[in-house]
Amino acid sequence: MLSCHCQESSRMNSSSKSCHAFPSSLFSNSGLDEEEDDFDIRAIYCSKQTLLDNNISSIVNAEDGRCFVVNDTNWSVGSCNGLVCFRSHLVNNEVIESHFRFWNPALRLISKKSPALYVNKLPGDPFSPARYGFGYDSSSDTYKVVVMILGLENTIVKVHSMGESCWKEILSFPTFPIGELDGQFLNGTLNWLALDKSGYGYDWRTVTVNHLVIFSLDLEKETYRHLSLPAGLVEVSCVESNLKVLGGYLCFFFHYRGTHFVMWQMKEFGVEMSWTQLFIISDQHLQFDIDHPLIPLCTSENGDVIVMARTDDFGAIIYNWKSNRVELIETNNEFLENGEDYVESLVFPG
Repeated sequence: MLSCHCQESSRMNSSSKSCHAFPSSLFSNSGLDEEEDDFDIRAIYCSKQTLLDNNISSIVNAEDGRCFVVNDTNWSVGSCNGLVCFRSHLVNNEVIESHFRFWNPALRLISKKSPALYVNKLPGDPFSPARYGFGYDSSSDTYKVVVMILGLENTIVKVHSMGESCWKEILSFPTFPIGELDGQFLNGTLNWLALDKSGYGYDWRTVTVNHLVIFSLDLEKETYRHLSLPAGLVEVSCVESNLKVLGGYLCFFFHYRGTHFVMWQMKEFGVEMSWTQLFIISDQHLQFDIDHPLIPLCTSENGDVIVMARTDDFGAIIYNWKSNRVELIETNNEFLENGEDYVESLVFPG
């Protein structure tokens, strides 16, 4: 049975209902072949404090429902209003078959699989030529999965509404979403960092500031617009930049000249003049290696503290940008950077 184990975090000053649902990789205790690296993918439902205190192993081994075993082809697409969306996939020659399911950890319920979505792989690319997002359309009280299928000339957008039996193609355009993070849901929209024209096979080293836009998809109108990046941005990062919704704000983070980590915050969503530089901090002070980017996870309730996953050693950095204080947290959580900020709800997943 699922026991919602959310507790107030004194370190993060977070709400007792603000949690993380994230996949964790581990070896299974049963059916392990000594000659094969068999493993399970598990979605862990826990408080931020448990995450930072490195107590995940106690949940993985518990039988109270906080750990949900999926399988080795399931990955989180996003979390919205108490629902977590998972994608599973199978690769058959040059075709990728994907299904989506919706899990409500608080209700201990998971939906049936969505209808299959078939995507053709692009020549010479071993990875899925698609980007994903999950969000809520309040006008129709509908939860939607969005898949942006990248092509040689255009990007095609397909949408599946939870509970329906089909996929719908809604858009085709030349904008090319980049980066590995899923679409960021905010104010009824999903947002990706993108190139302003088709960029299949692009080389980040040739990308300039003028090439970059924010692709913002309105889930109600099923239309899109481009938002500009901060006017103070004069050059691109030496490693790929990206977007993250933190504390209810759209944030843009990047590495400046290989020496500083920078974060901008859009104070009023959709208003490009509202971009404000939140902080700039040196790599030396953060004590991390640029070859292993930082992934922002969440902020404290008052927004002064940000938690970032270190992808070099699976640890975390807690940074108070008001006091400029840095705290390093050592964890064993390999998939920490895939954490999703989660809030309990009674939404039925089906």
